[in-house]
Amino acid sequence: MPACAIVLRRVRVRVLISVAMAVLLAACATSTPSGHAAPPRVPGGTATVALRPGKQFNWIFPLINGTNDTGANIGYSEYLMWRPLYWFGSPGHVGVNFAESLAGPVHVTTSGHTTTATIQLKRYRWSDGQPVTSRDVQFWFDLLKAEKANWWGYSLGQFPDNVSAFTILSPSRFSLTFTGDYSAAWLYNELGQLIPLPQQAWDKESAGGTVGNYDLTVAGATAVFTFLAA
Repeated sequence: MPACAIVLRRVRVRVLISVAMAVLLAACATSTPSGHAAPPRVPGGTATVALRPGKQFNWIFPLINGTNDTGANIGYSEYLMWRPLYWFGSPGHVGVNFAESLAGPVHVTTSGHTTTATIQLKRYRWSDGQPVTSRDVQFWFDLLKAEKANWWGYSLGQFPDNVSAFTILSPSRFSLTFTGDYSAAWLYNELGQLIPLPQQAWDKESAGGTVGNYDLTVAGATAVFTFLAA
């Protein structure tokens, strides 16, 4: 990542933010003083980040509540530690950055007053070697639905309230059905909020508990969220 970063205050305005992100990243890319070569990239190491006075990293789980929705936790901690389904902005460009996204272009169909977004995941693996799957995306979504009132980005009637169905079509393909007629460009703002989580390792209610499918019920998802957030 470049040395500069953007603090995302609201995900729903990410397309507009990507304009500023592209400008800032482009500025970062050309900020090396004249006559001085940029230092070489190295694997690993320590990154030092300056925070505003009184701010700190104190939340690393990618479902941030309203109490901890600081720029440090959202713009730096969440989005630099957990890649969302769709990434926005790149040096000199705005909009969706498919090269850095976890999925390919969304396929959108409309029927009546509903819109269905079908998504194909790319091939990624977790650190334990397991593939990133549709179930991992559903896992995050189920936790969000159960705890939406505590989510920093929640607005009544908006995401996830406007999603009537999450359907797994294959291990790497799934769809979301939205209530209303939406264009693909608008849906990227919504879909860019999804952050896959390792369901095969984290879907449990206690540290010593077994992994299950607890997130598929509201009560189970609440219990899993409570454990993970703690």
